[in-house]
Amino acid sequence: MKSKANWFKRHRILTAIAALIVAAILYHWLKLWGLAVLVVAQFLLWKYAALPRKVKVAASIAFSVVLIIIASAWNNYNLPPTISFDNALADSITTDNNVSSYTITGTIDSHKAVTLTIDGKKLPLNSHHDFSYKTSLQEGDNNFTLVAINGSGKDREVLTVHRTTKAEAAQDAADQAASDKASQQQAANDAASQKAASQQNVQDAIKAAVSKDLGGTNDVGGKYYRSIDVEPQVNGGYGVFVDYNADEASSNKDDKVLYTEKAEQLYKTIYTQTGQDIRTASVSAWFAGTDQYGNNSDKLVYKTILDKPVADKVNWKADDATLQIDLPNLWSVTQDFLQ
Repeated sequence: MKSKANWFKRHRILTAIAALIVAAILYHWLKLWGLAVLVVAQFLLWKYAALPRKVKVAASIAFSVVLIIIASAWNNYNLPPTISFDNALADSITTDNNVSSYTITGTIDSHKAVTLTIDGKKLPLNSHHDFSYKTSLQEGDNNFTLVAINGSGKDREVLTVHRTTKAEAAQDAADQAASDKASQQQAANDAASQKAASQQNVQDAIKAAVSKDLGGTNDVGGKYYRSIDVEPQVNGGYGVFVDYNADEASSNKDDKVLYTEKAEQLYKTIYTQTGQDIRTASVSAWFAGTDQYGNNSDKLVYKTILDKPVADKVNWKADDATLQIDLPNLWSVTQDFLQ
């Protein structure tokens, strides 16, 4: 009596049929037909096929690749359907309050024939399994349940279409208005900050130009420089206000001459060297002194003001001697202790 092995070798066709039957049984029970066929076929190939080893290896690899491709395609074909919506984010859509109706559109991914219902109502599908459903909307959430079924299973999705309520729309409008106002205020603040920074730069430049005329010390050993204030004016431009420690000669007449020389120099610099729109300027002379208790107490002795309308008429190109004669007739004296 011949062995079982010899029977498989003599009856390869019957063996193959038996392997297919075993694979079908495994598939029916375990739904793993690809693995079942591959295991049975590889077993029969290596145990009973009377082929050279190299041929067996090549056949084994080829059979495995082909079977994997077929099994993958088969599995994809047998996947349950998948519903996807157009213009939906996380299964939700939000509309404006004035939108009273909405058309739900999407598609179903299925390799098999498939049916679709929305809230129990069957929807028609085109050849690509696309769908479209127009419905009216109430204010607030509108929930729609979609169920797709094919021969391999089903997919259930709930789509929420939120129609913005009037209260929400009013709140959104209020929030937007507040945001716009805040943005405008921020823009105004930024512009004001930029203007202030620009003005500060201009003020610093004016101070730097004028302070050059106040270097050194006066004839009593004090520094000429006392203070320089530059202030933006209401109608534009700047005001420059200079206070300095004046030279103190032997008489008021001589002191006034010294003041005239210094003031002429300062006004000329202010109106011709700063490069800015100077609307008004003043120069104040101070003398060193002490109060009744012996403490330092400087005294304002002479102050003049020269405004832009007058300064614009001055021939600043004239020599200093001429200007020192002409300017005292043009500026306004507001403080005079040198009479």
